[in-house]
Amino acid sequence: MEERDDLKTKRMEKSLGYFLIVLKGTERDFGREFCIEKEKVIIGRGIDVDFQIWDSKVSRNHLAIYLITTESGEKKVIYEDLMSTNGTYVNDRFSQRGELKNGDRIRIGDTFLKFEVMDELEQEFSKRLYRMAVTDSLTGLYNKEYFYDELRRQFHIAMRYGRELSLIMLDIDNFKQVNDTYGHIAGDEALKSVAYAILETVRFQDIVSRFGGDEFCILLPETSISGARFLGYRIKRTIERLSLPSDKGSFQLTVSMGVASTKGVLNFIDFLKKVDEALLEVKKSGRSRINVKD
Repeated sequence: MEERDDLKTKRMEKSLGYFLIVLKGTERDFGREFCIEKEKVIIGRGIDVDFQIWDSKVSRNHLAIYLITTESGEKKVIYEDLMSTNGTYVNDRFSQRGELKNGDRIRIGDTFLKFEVMDELEQEFSKRLYRMAVTDSLTGLYNKEYFYDELRRQFHIAMRYGRELSLIMLDIDNFKQVNDTYGHIAGDEALKSVAYAILETVRFQDIVSRFGGDEFCILLPETSISGARFLGYRIKRTIERLSLPSDKGSFQLTVSMGVASTKGVLNFIDFLKKVDEALLEVKKSGRSRINVKD
């Protein structure tokens, strides 16, 4: 009987997840959650940390979280302040180190985190909420807000370590005519088909977003401008081969693209402007082309 109870306890512990959820913080941090899976994770403002917080009052390496398994097999979560400038507060008390309990609240800078231990059902619910918050409901691609966060993060990484980073902005040509001619249902299905075609062509690490109504952005870490150009032509060819159904017969699309590298830009906003200008030039000169700005 005791052995059966021990097995049941171990299974329950195995299915538990340990999470930090942002209850209050900057607009881009609010609602984010982080799963503590490694033996040690670092939280802070720096780009090298495991869980990055966009709060100027948070130190670059502010807090360490340790996931410890005791000799008896029990798991404990320990926090340790890493000599941060503004300190760490747990349940409104200044603290350097201690054990986290389910429901504890941590304040670093102006950001409040809640520590939660979740079972499998709670984890699945939380994942669904997060997916709803960061994805476009029609296409399933990342939404514009998530894309901005990733663009900022990937740009800082590229600048700091001298890594290549490229960006593609894609626009469906004359998409209003598609809606006017074939109807909005067919138009929505076309957007989903374009999203799927892009996902089927890019790599796992590439970040694809529905940026606007019929605009898509593809962020390409560790990719040269020539590599981005080649990928752009592959995506264009894949989309323009699609035969899209409607009540009024099948139709096809053409797309225009701007492609840019980080060369000559000082921040991620200028990077986005650079690719946007490349796309605008195509649209003014006849569409269904790719314009590359190195």
